[in-house]
Amino acid sequence: MDQKRVKVQFKVMLPKDVEQRFREAAMKRFEYRKGALGKAAEHALSEWTGSVEDKERRRQEIGDPVKAIRGILKHVNMSSVDLQHSISKIRTERYVSHRRKHLS
Repeated sequence: MDQKRVKVQFKVMLPKDVEQRFREAAMKRFEYRKGALGKAAEHALSEWTGSVEDKERRRQEIGDPVKAIRGILKHVNMSSVDLQHSISKIRTERYVSHRRKHLS
C-alpha cells in the first residue's frame, strides 16, 4: 500500500552565504524544477539525522571507550613512559626528515 507522506513547514534561520550556496546546489541538483529546495532540504536533513543516529548507535555499541581500548597494547613490552619517549623520538625524526625534504 502506497501511503502519502505528510509534509510540514519547517523554518530555519541561516547565514546568507549558506542559504545562497544551498539554493544554488539544490537548483543544480534538481534541475531548477518546482520543489527543488524542498527535495534538497529533505535530502540534507535525512542525511544529517542518519549520520547522527549512526554515530549514537556506534557510541552505544562501544559503551565505555576506556574498556573498548583496554588491552590493545598489551603486546608492547615497555612502560607507558618509555612508549611516550619512543613515540616522541619517532615523531621528531619524521618532522626533521619532512622539513629537510621541503627546504631543500
